Amino acid sequence: MTLAAASTTTEQDQGQEHGPTTTVPADRGGRWRPGSDAVLCALLAVGWQAALLLLGFLLERPLRGLVAPQGPAAPAVTALSHTYRYDATWISGILEGSYTSRPSSAAFYPLFPLLVRAVQVASFGTVGILVAGLVVNTVALGFALHALLRLTRHFVTSRPLGWIAVALFLGAPTAYYLHAFYSEGVFVALAFTAYRFALERRWLPMGLCLIPLTASRVTAILVVGLCFLEFWQAQGWRLRGLLRPAVLWFPASLGGFAAYAAYLRATTGDTWGMFTAYAIEPSWSYTRFEPNIPLTLLRQAAVAARALTGRIPFTNTVLVDQILPLAGLAVLLAASAYLMWALRGRGVPLGLYGIATALMITLNSNLVAVHRYLLPAVVIYVALVVLAERNRVGRPVVAAHLYLGVLIQGVLFALFTANAWAG
Repeated sequence: MTLAAASTTTEQDQGQEHGPTTTVPADRGGRWRPGSDAVLCALLAVGWQAALLLLGFLLERPLRGLVAPQGPAAPAVTALSHTYRYDATWISGILEGSYTSRPSSAAFYPLFPLLVRAVQVASFGTVGILVAGLVVNTVALGFALHALLRLTRHFVTSRPLGWIAVALFLGAPTAYYLHAFYSEGVFVALAFTAYRFALERRWLPMGLCLIPLTASRVTAILVVGLCFLEFWQAQGWRLRGLLRPAVLWFPASLGGFAAYAAYLRATTGDTWGMFTAYAIEPSWSYTRFEPNIPLTLLRQAAVAARALTGRIPFTNTVLVDQILPLAGLAVLLAASAYLMWALRGRGVPLGLYGIATALMITLNSNLVAVHRYLLPAVVIYVALVVLAERNRVGRPVVAAHLYLGVLIQGVLFALFTANAWAG
């Protein structure tokens, strides 16, 4: 039986054999009619990108004169030059063939550069990489918002509350990376959409999202695990449920990663170049495997404590490499525990996903960019919406979280635009 046929069979008999599942009504007024969720999310994505485009353009020139640059040289000021910082320089190199000329580029997965190139080809070469990147990110953001809205409604009874999750996502401290020449937007769009389909027990489209997702970044394995847990839960956590043919979508999801590994072997001779890159790049020498996560957390907490008590300078580096990651991890673990308590069995997949995320992103002996890796952590947004619905006292907590997120995002976006380190 083919994967597609297996998926169809599973979807048809899912509900009757294994109990009821949560079904989200179709968008009111039709999927693409005025006022539908899909149209509203698309308009919101365009409006949000336009707002950051204007803000970045207005701030870049004065901020460059106020803040000493810390990253690679920034390009000349243009409407989109503020999106080209740090990792963006590596991604643009991939478009010029750096997988073969600079082996450490293999740490950056190929999906986003491929999509940028596809937009350029579709435009017959009339747009540059930054314009193409903005197009990719805007489309991806629209899909991400719609998927987040839909999946959140599986856990709450009030449909309008789903928009709180959208607001929390756009107001997250590192959401501006969805605007920059980074791969966050594509990754989040595929991750949220795959999980949405898993909640709807639509294994075929879920699998088709997971395959390219694993060609986007290594943390895709966490999303594969989340979707697998939803699949197993749909089978009543029974071992025989794992014998259903639709389970083959999970090993098949590694096809994107396998294709990338095969490409690296063919072009560079190093199948595992995406991992060995960290050992050969001098600027990443601070990264090393460290399974003693409590030790890593204690070391980073000690740095934060010294900065907060005035024993060392409180710099932007301390803010983005220690304080924000530690706070973000605390929120992630609290959200994971809360969902497993509030939703009982229904919250187990998300709760375990949150815990696994916390473990995986702290295994490299530091917390650099951890606050950025938390952006796809859907468990945070779902937990806060569930808290707002179930606990009146929790609503001020959600409002405060959103307020602080927007405030911190403004600070980080200003640092990023000024070419200072923002994570």
